Amino acid sequence: MQNDLFYKLALYFTPGINLRTAQQLQEHFGQPADIFHLSAVELTNAGLRADIAESIGNHDTFRQAEQEMAYMEQHHIGCLFYTDPMYPERLRQCEDAPLLIFYRGSLCFEAAHAISVVGTRKQTEYGESFCRHLIEDLATKIDNLLIVSGLAYGIDICAHRAALDCNVSTVAVFGTSFSHVYPASHRKDAVSIMSNGGALVSEFSSDMPTYPANFVRRNRIIAGLTDATVIVESAAKGGSLITADIAASYNREVFAVPGRTSDAQSAGCNWLVRTARAHLLTSADDLLYIMGWEAKDAAAGKRADRAERLTGCSEEEQRIVRLLQDSGGKAGYEEMNRTLAFADAGMLPAALLNLEIAGLIQTLPGRRYALL
Repeated sequence: MQNDLFYKLALYFTPGINLRTAQQLQEHFGQPADIFHLSAVELTNAGLRADIAESIGNHDTFRQAEQEMAYMEQHHIGCLFYTDPMYPERLRQCEDAPLLIFYRGSLCFEAAHAISVVGTRKQTEYGESFCRHLIEDLATKIDNLLIVSGLAYGIDICAHRAALDCNVSTVAVFGTSFSHVYPASHRKDAVSIMSNGGALVSEFSSDMPTYPANFVRRNRIIAGLTDATVIVESAAKGGSLITADIAASYNREVFAVPGRTSDAQSAGCNWLVRTARAHLLTSADDLLYIMGWEAKDAAAGKRADRAERLTGCSEEEQRIVRLLQDSGGKAGYEEMNRTLAFADAGMLPAALLNLEIAGLIQTLPGRRYALL
């Protein structure tokens, strides 16, 4: 008998299945394993296209799933399906999120302060210096910081290396499968990321060839894993501007580092600021101000005040606050509902409302909540 992972991979390999169709199937039939025991007629009656229904459970799909499981075991690769509790909660809120992601390293996605840093592959000395100093300043001012980028030449690898130098967790999102580290010269950096408590992420299976379009696809994961995206140097056209546009579509904050009007590598950033598509970023303080993040000393005082006010809260409300603390200060409604499992279905929304009235939490977009 095959296990749960096998059927999740089989669904992933089925042509025509994306997040939306998978959600549709699970709403009708339950877990992935249940879907593969249905006839094509039953699947079609549930609204699935006939050609997709016919392809579910075919020999090639099962063969690919078996081969991928063997590859994952051999190379110590994990897999997170979109319904798994450990699937990144920020990414889950994106309507075009990957059905599943492969990862190597630590499950570090739920940091309280998660920032994507991307930019040109042809960085200037100014851009590289700004990137490094920005991450150094953030590391000294806030705890539980995560830096996400794409392992590419230029600003991407500068961001990863600056995070590593500051002992900050960092996530590299691949535009390839793990069988092809690109660029190959950054293979040592990928190893360092994992050994420093970070992770490598890809939505591509081991047999996926390297296509230029996949590097554009990975940009939505870079944007979706974080609360904010920072663009450090971008020409008038480029992948960084695509990432900025995607982040804005997810209602995440976008920041751009300005440059001189004559600098071609700053043309994209200057355009983002000029057209109000991004906040002007000149220092770490700008980012903290716009995001409403407090420096370490101020946060410590707030924790003491919170602890005092919690004494008047119910046990259910205190459990919610403890869960948020354990989750880095933020969590989604569904995640809390699963974890807390209150007997009364109305208990969680009522407790959340009480905590918000008490000034202990705030509501964020996408049914997410954060400690104040």
